[in-house]
Amino acid sequence: MAAAGIDLSQVPAMAPPAGQISNFEDPYNRGPAYIVVAAVFMGLATFFVSIRLWARLVVQQSPWWDDAVCVLALLCQATYCGLNIWLCLHGVGKHMWDVHALSLLPLIEPARVMAAVTEPAIGFTKLALMLFYYRIFSRHFVTKLGIFAGLAIILPLYTTLFFLFVFLDTTATTSTNKAMAVLNVVSDFYILVLPLPAVLGLNLPAKKKAGLVALFSTGFFACIMSIVGAVYRFQFANNGADFTFGLLNVILVNTIECSVGIICACLPLFPAVLSHTALGQSADWFVLTLRSIRERLLSSRSRVASINEVHASHNNQFYHETVYPAKNDSCYSILLALYNWLLHPLSVFPGPKLSAASRLPYAWRLWQGQLHENVKQLHDIYGPVVRIAPDELSFNVNSAWNAIYCGGPSNKGFPKHNAYRNAQTFESLFDAPDDQHTRLRRLLKNDFFSLRAARRQEHMVQVYADRLIAQLRAHHCHKSGGCMTGKTRPPPADMRQWYNFATFDLIGHITLSEDFGCLEGQAYHPWILMVLTHFKLSALVMCSRFFPPLSTVISRLAPRRLMRLQNTFIQLITDKVDRRLGRRMPPGQQDFVSIALREGPGDYDEHQQHILQDDSGSDTCQARDIWVSDNRETSGGSQTPSTDTVERLNKGELEANCILLLLAGSETIATSLLSATHLLCEHADAMRVLVAEIHAAAPTESHITFTNTTMNMPYLNAVLRETHRLCPPLANGPARVVGDSGAVIAGWRIPPGTTVGVTQYAANRCSANFTRPEDFLPERWLSPEQAEKYGYAADHQQQFVDDSREVCRPFSTGGRDCLGQNLAWVEFRIMLARMIWNFELDVCPRREKNEHDAWGIGGSKTKKNIRFSAFRKWSDLKAFMLWQKESYFVWLRERHQ
Repeated sequence: MAAAGIDLSQVPAMAPPAGQISNFEDPYNRGPAYIVVAAVFMGLATFFVSIRLWARLVVQQSPWWDDAVCVLALLCQATYCGLNIWLCLHGVGKHMWDVHALSLLPLIEPARVMAAVTEPAIGFTKLALMLFYYRIFSRHFVTKLGIFAGLAIILPLYTTLFFLFVFLDTTATTSTNKAMAVLNVVSDFYILVLPLPAVLGLNLPAKKKAGLVALFSTGFFACIMSIVGAVYRFQFANNGADFTFGLLNVILVNTIECSVGIICACLPLFPAVLSHTALGQSADWFVLTLRSIRERLLSSRSRVASINEVHASHNNQFYHETVYPAKNDSCYSILLALYNWLLHPLSVFPGPKLSAASRLPYAWRLWQGQLHENVKQLHDIYGPVVRIAPDELSFNVNSAWNAIYCGGPSNKGFPKHNAYRNAQTFESLFDAPDDQHTRLRRLLKNDFFSLRAARRQEHMVQVYADRLIAQLRAHHCHKSGGCMTGKTRPPPADMRQWYNFATFDLIGHITLSEDFGCLEGQAYHPWILMVLTHFKLSALVMCSRFFPPLSTVISRLAPRRLMRLQNTFIQLITDKVDRRLGRRMPPGQQDFVSIALREGPGDYDEHQQHILQDDSGSDTCQARDIWVSDNRETSGGSQTPSTDTVERLNKGELEANCILLLLAGSETIATSLLSATHLLCEHADAMRVLVAEIHAAAPTESHITFTNTTMNMPYLNAVLRETHRLCPPLANGPARVVGDSGAVIAGWRIPPGTTVGVTQYAANRCSANFTRPEDFLPERWLSPEQAEKYGYAADHQQQFVDDSREVCRPFSTGGRDCLGQNLAWVEFRIMLARMIWNFELDVCPRREKNEHDAWGIGGSKTKKNIRFSAFRKWSDLKAFMLWQKESYFVWLRERHQ
């Protein structure tokens, strides 16, 4: 009778343990968490199956049984998750003592159905994976045998478990649950290692094999989940009293495991969809890179495998179904990054992993102008050879110079990398192919770039040095003996501008017998301003060449102003060359044009007129799309050979080399002069020694000649060499590409196609090459006798005995070294010596006030609140093609003679 009064709706399904009470109102419930997890993983699985079907039915149009099995696995998994969600909404996830006794009974039958559906969901997933392996590795006997064994053993076992769950009583399924837990773990690991025989059969080093195994091990997460699931199944089978709470652990792990398996079976087909869209229409260049992956996977199976045999092997199917379709999407990027990091032939070289995986870090630092400093830091960490990009190595040792830049036809070393050629698309000495370069070099070297020819230009160097000093004395110089303070002092001189003015005017006269009027007008010619912006533009162009699809985007998004700038740049040079070709040179004078055209008595007028009028037979430099085009037309390559017996440059070659000479022959010298001035101003001791030497060797200014500065001023030459060491005109060395037979560089075996180079900035500041590499110490370049003459103790000089001085090669080396280096030495020595002879220089302190107006810098009355200072460290500057120099203001005072 007492039982008749019990309210069964308030009776828990299980008595609470000691210390616990039933909570029917707000119990602890993990059911909602499962619903969220199931929704996420089922959504992902559905998405990837949809992508798989689209790839097979629409893109590849080659559906197979593994696709149908994958759909069946998804349907079973959806049914399984749906049943579990219903169970969670009706009590699963709570403790038994928080569930009404009446609510438990309706859960029994759905739980039995859920347990039965588990087997086909997991079984179909494993079947889809094995069928996928069969499509890839069906030609590999061991792997094929393993697939058949898996199909013959695993599938019957899952089928048996399914019928046991259907027909056995609930109380008799404990052993079945344990058997299923063991089967899940064993089968997952079996499928995981199934492709290993095929992979290990590849002819690869152990490290590369391990990396390739990692690519096939994306299902390892599912194996981990199956182990966790086995633990929960055993716990649930041995202690299932708290049925509703313990069951959630099992269904949660099963849901994740099965969903991950479905995703793994579909992931290789995901890239094919994107390759079928507009994103994949202009990316054939990716195939060239991916070919190395395919050949690495396939040709390594046999040491004598040819490319045709590779295409016939079974792994070719893997390439076309997994990697090749990925050429335009994130999956491609991930696969390629893994390959570059783990399997690439350069993976044995030291360097940061991110740089090994992608060229993006390299391109970003190049665009930021910090590549030189970054490479130096990498060499400091990793040593003499560093992998700075997936296919590029940087060296900082002397032996690498000759190995890379010497040898081969005409001693030119390895060929240049296309991406590192001049950003303009015309050909000059800088970027002409080797055969064309040999001809151009032969035509120009002896008559214009030899030491004898450079000394013939000494008179013009002296003329423009006179003009520079006269302008500085007139506008910025404080008279000797006065105090360099007070409001009446002359304004400081921005030596960056003045050196550029002088070198641009000088090289303009040497090249075209017409300067730009910079010194006279105390301002940049508009063309020069375009030149100074050209180098950063070149860096952007170079970055885009590393990513060809990106170059198309950049060409469309780039401001039209940049393209107009290029057109104007080319047109100005063309006009200047035409104007020069229309006039005679005075008797006894020569410039670059007259030498390039072999002008001489009797043929001057005839050849001049021929060059000007022959528009159809010569290639004039035309403004082309520098962003996209990388197929270069040889200037004059199709021109009909001249009937003249004297070989000359055609007009296109003349314009291209005039542009090169105006760019390289001005900015590099200005950079060297500014860096030397900066270093001397920062090191008073070196300045004092240099001043004493110059005045001792040159009692009057007229004694400052090329011969005198070369023969009688060893400390001046030491200053120049130390300047080139710390501030090389080209911070990043020219890159070359190793030939088809590979090479040995600095003791390292380098595979074919590798981009290599000596980074001058890193080599010159390496502690393994130089003692106190960051310090400005000109005395390191002096002989013991010279050092003793200038008061340096033998103990002091002893520290430089092991310096690798040969590693400092500011003008490169080999058959493509800088032809203008003789002229550069003439300018550098004479201009710097005369500046030091005439002026005392003091660095201007940092200012940001309106003092610009009082000083009248540049003649502008609008320059207000502009930073006015001199940079403190050269290493703080950015470097693109050349250095991006900042203003360097100094006070000038006429030196007391």
